[in-house]
Amino acid sequence: MAAGELDQLVEVAETAVALDPLSPVMLDALGRALIVAGRPERSASYFDRALELAPGFRSAQEGKGLSYLIAGRPEEAIRELEAYRRMIPGGLGGYAPLVNAYAAAGRIAEAEDYLTLIMERSKEDPWASLDIELSAALAGLGRIEEALDHVQRAIEGKDASVAFLRTGPMWRPLRDHPRFDEMLSAIGL
Repeated sequence: MAAGELDQLVEVAETAVALDPLSPVMLDALGRALIVAGRPERSASYFDRALELAPGFRSAQEGKGLSYLIAGRPEEAIRELEAYRRMIPGGLGGYAPLVNAYAAAGRIAEAEDYLTLIMERSKEDPWASLDIELSAALAGLGRIEEALDHVQRAIEGKDASVAFLRTGPMWRPLRDHPRFDEMLSAIGL
């Protein structure tokens, strides 16, 4: 997205919040728009407001953790993302952001532990589409070629989540790689 498009995204989300300031969904959308626009320091307060209105709102909990991660506050990100993971039914999922947060905090062994959980789940449940999650986790660990392999598999598997690869914060380490750009351009992203 171009800078003007990102500003427009934030403006639309701000308008939505102005129209319905008590909507946790709109507050979450504004927080996520700010993350995508590269303004994570502003986004956490919107996730806090969403969580005050709806304490079990998983998306806002994840967004708060991501805002800290992107703002360079990995220990706070870990705290919030661990809370998000505990909200997920069955405790399955939410691992890729944690891999990124632990890696950013220099806690590589813990990051690798969560990566192992994703890999084990992908073996145990072949129907679960985990290539996007694996690509994000591997990107956070700096394992770029492996991450790109999983992006390719997600594209081949027609995983709808590939739509977020250009803007999702966990794929930033891949964005300057020519292979990443080629793959996304080939599918019109």
